[in-house]
Amino acid sequence: MQDPLILQPTGHLNIMDRAADLFDQLLIGVAVNSQKASFLPILERIELLKRLTNHRASISVVSYEGLTVDFAKQQKISCLIRSLRSGIDLEEEKMLARANVRLGGIETLFLIADETVGFISASLVREIALNQGSLKDFVPPLVEEAIRYKF
Repeated sequence: MQDPLILQPTGHLNIMDRAADLFDQLLIGVAVNSQKASFLPILERIELLKRLTNHRASISVVSYEGLTVDFAKQQKISCLIRSLRSGIDLEEEKMLARANVRLGGIETLFLIADETVGFISASLVREIALNQGSLKDFVPPLVEEAIRYKF
């Protein structure tokens, strides 16, 4: 496939690497979302993602505001990559995928999270960090360092 695509980081570097193996270009879109709490400001998250993916020339990282489908259309992206951790994720993701097709003709490709990381979520990492637990099995060292610095 020649089309660039977007991956919204809801999961893990594993998904990014696997998606990069499937496509010539991978555009990781980091949404500015005031509704979701984040450990780190958007610019810091983008910088971390760039550092974590700099071993792959085919991966780019950018931020965007607004609807993902509008961003995808602006970037001439025809396929979104989303990660599924469980059946619970699937129900929500199916609704989003159907909306993206209806709103902009943008298809979604789902990749199943690897079983070794499929249980990890931002809320789990947040809870562990807030309680001073070890994050070494949940995030890359670079991310753990950034999170620890915030606390």
